[in-house]
Amino acid sequence: MQAYKGGKTYTNTFNRAVFGPHLNHDYGVFRYRNELYGSLPLFADSGAHGGYSTFTSVQTTL
Repeated sequence: MQAYKGGKTYTNTFNRAVFGPHLNHDYGVFRYRNELYGSLPLFADSGAHGGYSTFTSVQTTL
């Protein structure tokens, strides 16, 4: 979440290359005991802004 103050100018850039998966401390594949969990945003720009597509399914292989 980004907070902005009145009376100032801000610039945010969206939709710039590279478009691909975004992984950080919040996204990826995680293990908790004997279970794996995943949250893999497949489309993100170079600023790590998540996107979407019209795909209705996806398969990930470990």
